[in-house]
Amino acid sequence: MGEYSAGAEVKVTVLKPVEVSIVYVDVVVPFDASDIKYGCIPADCHGICDGQLRLRLNLETKRVENWIGGDVSICLKVRDTGMYRLLDGDGNIVNQRDYYVPSFIPNDGSDYFACNIAADGTVTMYNGEKWRPKDKDISDWLKEE
Repeated sequence: MGEYSAGAEVKVTVLKPVEVSIVYVDVVVPFDASDIKYGCIPADCHGICDGQLRLRLNLETKRVENWIGGDVSICLKVRDTGMYRLLDGDGNIVNQRDYYVPSFIPNDGSDYFACNIAADGTVTMYNGEKWRPKDKDISDWLKEE
């Protein structure tokens, strides 16, 4: 056994729960030319960059941040190839994961990022219902790691 000497410094890491307000979720989902061809996403959709759709959804306002464009419908089958980031109000990453479409993201089944976005950036579910992300769904997703 090792000896203890008076004045020896001992360092430990202590993990404790911290309350964080999650305000945004970044959605990054891939698409290809066939998705445009078959109307899954408009060719001129805001947020298209290098074969990905990149949107920041505001969980409080239920809108896409900095939306530019008219009304669009999106229905992309992304399987487990999407990337989702939860962010605080300052844009700091709270959690990030490549994963199936989480239940708190607008979807039409677990493999789809599917929603309607109005000209003002308001997000509704693909079936037209209001998008209502649930705190419990976000908490459960964070616990899955």
